[in-house]
Amino acid sequence: MEALQLGPLLIKISWILLFVSGSLAITVMYFRLRKPDHGHKKIVDSFLNAAILAIFVWKFSIVLFEPSMLISNPSGLLYFNGGQQGMWLAALVAFLYVFYRARKTKTEYSDYVYALFVLLLISFSVYQALLAFYTGKNIAVHLLYSAASFILFVWLDTIFRHASSPDQYAERLKTFTAMAILVGLIGFGAYDKALAPTPFAEGTLDSRTVGLVEKNTAPDFTLTTLEGKSISLSELRGKKILLNFWATWCPPCRAEMPDMQKFYTKYKDAGIEIVAVNLTQTETSQTAVSSFIEKYNLSFIVPLDKNGDVASLFQAYTVPTSYLIDEHGVIVEKRIGPMSYGQLKQIVSK
Repeated sequence: MEALQLGPLLIKISWILLFVSGSLAITVMYFRLRKPDHGHKKIVDSFLNAAILAIFVWKFSIVLFEPSMLISNPSGLLYFNGGQQGMWLAALVAFLYVFYRARKTKTEYSDYVYALFVLLLISFSVYQALLAFYTGKNIAVHLLYSAASFILFVWLDTIFRHASSPDQYAERLKTFTAMAILVGLIGFGAYDKALAPTPFAEGTLDSRTVGLVEKNTAPDFTLTTLEGKSISLSELRGKKILLNFWATWCPPCRAEMPDMQKFYTKYKDAGIEIVAVNLTQTETSQTAVSSFIEKYNLSFIVPLDKNGDVASLFQAYTVPTSYLIDEHGVIVEKRIGPMSYGQLKQIVSK
């Protein structure tokens, strides 16, 4: 399970793991700064406020990046966020806030650097360990990175505790910072490579494993539309396909449909197809589906999953769930939750 659906809300499991990791990291940071007292309350308060500010900026930066979408579809503010652009903006705002607090409280910058590293290293270490045990996949890789991050923390904490003078501490902290950045760059590059699926040669496309992870061939299926037209996924080979699972009773689905239609209208002639599979077994009637399509003027393919077999096949346990499938029928990415117009452009550009 990748997300919890609580009524209209979708809570991704990764968010829960990040919250747990961050909470533990904040706790460690608090107690390590407490003895001796390096203004631990001021520093912890600064980081907590920065985290809240970052979440707020990330969530509502959609107003900056896609204002036209919110004008035509105000409910999108409840379900969309600023995406990757919003994350970078949130990180910048949080950094500037912490820098401002450090100057205002006249706290040593080195203490803030130490606190930041503790927060990053402990949260990353705990998050990787949780991923290993929750997903049950790539356990050795996740645990290796968890251990490496914890070792860096021990090294940093040793410097913090045993420096004989502020100058020595500052000098050693600079050395640690340079080494941590170098290890981080190398580590993240190797991390992506270690978790990437084994590529196939172009001539072996048909020999790919059929499955639901990236680089697998998407399982084929055949469904009918409201008009009684039969649609098979394999018939659409040669186009990029956004396979979406939705229902009329799902508020996030209703929020993303106007953007999905806008995106399809603009890019359908560029070799992109949207297949929006309706979870018909959960609907009150097919009339509700027909009315929904008419209300939102949907012109892309809407097959009816009357028995829920296809949703089960694609593990669409929460809605909306979407898969990007390339021209060869290979899965490129899976997304859980609604996508705005900008996010649709981003995912299909891959």
